[in-house]
Amino acid sequence: MLATAIASAVAAVAAAISSWLIWRTTKRNLLESVRPELALLDWGRTPREDAAVPHEAIRIGSLRNVGRGAAFQVTLSGFEMWDGQVTAHIATARIGVMGAGEEVALKSLVDVFWDKVAVPERGPKTLAVWPCVACLDAMGVRHVTTYLMFVSRDTSGPQPVDSVAAGITFAGRHTVTKSVRRLKLEKRLRRIPGLRRLVPADKPVRSWTE
Repeated sequence: MLATAIASAVAAVAAAISSWLIWRTTKRNLLESVRPELALLDWGRTPREDAAVPHEAIRIGSLRNVGRGAAFQVTLSGFEMWDGQVTAHIATARIGVMGAGEEVALKSLVDVFWDKVAVPERGPKTLAVWPCVACLDAMGVRHVTTYLMFVSRDTSGPQPVDSVAAGITFAGRHTVTKSVRRLKLEKRLRRIPGLRRLVPADKPVRSWTE
């Protein structure tokens, strides 16, 4: 009798674990089937001598959804600061909906103010730029992708293999995914003084280890 009861309990636990694994796999496949992936394309650079403060602009020509699902409420933004001064700025661009495989032309410019960038001990001035693309998918999950681009003031000489334009190098990208329900819960918890430190607000990614 005891052996039979133990065998039944083990079988029940195994069935429960199997059902949970099947549910988790099904949910993951569903989330992946509607997940968008937004890629910044057609990079370039141009001087802006006609601006109030002459500077250089990095052009982002288009945005393509290379994922399997549609992207909603798409935003592109970002800025950099050095010693309290803005060294690079991206005017926020908004797109309502992007279907899977759709590409949208952009007029986004990353304004780079080289006069505010520190002079290195060796080599030309170089600036790390972190464009950020955020969107929602059909399941109410928020995806925030941060790109890391290195921009060099010197465009002469041979270009690295991973260059997307003269003096602009793609170093990688990092995506943070959270459901809208979780974001709302975290926002409510941060209003409670005792829990504020336990649920810190999301900060711009500045390292792949964050």
